[in-house]
Amino acid sequence: WPSRGVRVSADLITSREKAKGFGYWGFYGDLADGGVPAAPNPKRFLNSPDSYYRNHDNSAVARVEVDLAKDWMVYTALGSRSSRFESLANHIDVVNLAGDTSDGWYYWRTASRTISGLAGLRGKVITGPIRHELNLNLNGYQNKAREASEAHFDNPFSSNIYDLAY
Repeated sequence: WPSRGVRVSADLITSREKAKGFGYWGFYGDLADGGVPAAPNPKRFLNSPDSYYRNHDNSAVARVEVDLAKDWMVYTALGSRSSRFESLANHIDVVNLAGDTSDGWYYWRTASRTISGLAGLRGKVITGPIRHELNLNLNGYQNKAREASEAHFDNPFSSNIYDLAY
């Protein structure tokens, strides 16, 4: 919103993502000796159909600028973001060149809230033949996050990238 000597802007953003078949891959065992198994059938999805992730994100930003004089302005801005993420992913560890796997589950959940802001003064000064542009700025940032995760690798299930168990 532009006005004579005053400018105001605001942005509101929301994002939601969901996906099934979410997983992690690792290569261990014989593969450390430099071998890589042949690629599995690319038409077959290797992650479990029970795996998923969900992400929900909201953000807001507002900014105000006010002209004090021809070459001087004050400004301020404030931003906020909240985010929630959850996933249940199968973790596929290929353990040998035959494509055998030792698979487990990994559950992860996070939530965070971030607030940031700034305020400043900007202007121009001429001293003789030299033109100066000055900016005095104060800013702050705060992030609070919670995270929980749980891994189930103590009782892994076996599979094979060429003949999946699920």
